[in-house]
Amino acid sequence: MVSDPTRLAYEFSRSAVTDQAHRLSDLRTRAGTVLAAASIAGSFLGVTHGTLDTLAVLALLAYLGNVAAVIYTFMPHRLKTEFRGSSILNASREANATEDEVYGAVVRWLEIVRDENAVVLDKLTQWYVAAVVALGIEVTLWIVALTT
Repeated sequence: MVSDPTRLAYEFSRSAVTDQAHRLSDLRTRAGTVLAAASIAGSFLGVTHGTLDTLAVLALLAYLGNVAAVIYTFMPHRLKTEFRGSSILNASREANATEDEVYGAVVRWLEIVRDENAVVLDKLTQWYVAAVVALGIEVTLWIVALTT
């Protein structure tokens, strides 16, 4: 029988990794929305009737920066969100481990995975923020370009 503190530690650790998978999915969904907004803002190029002044070129560069940041966010990254339970069972049988020992080992492993994933997610969040900033710059430049 697994002790309550050990089971609780396991549930918290497993939940943290599951939350990271949801965070990645949410981040990519929001990045797609930012890309769509940037594309709509980029359609203002047609309003300039093909005239490319400095502001229009800067707006297009901001759009390209947005696209690059979003594409980086969409690319596959090394996050661990799925696990094979058979590996744990085999190792525990070979070591003749108690249930508490197995749960404890899994908790330690999940904590390592969570820490590794956090670094990647923080980096992806920075790329998402860069995409949002590029969108803001693009929209601002298009507004200025169309009003002058």
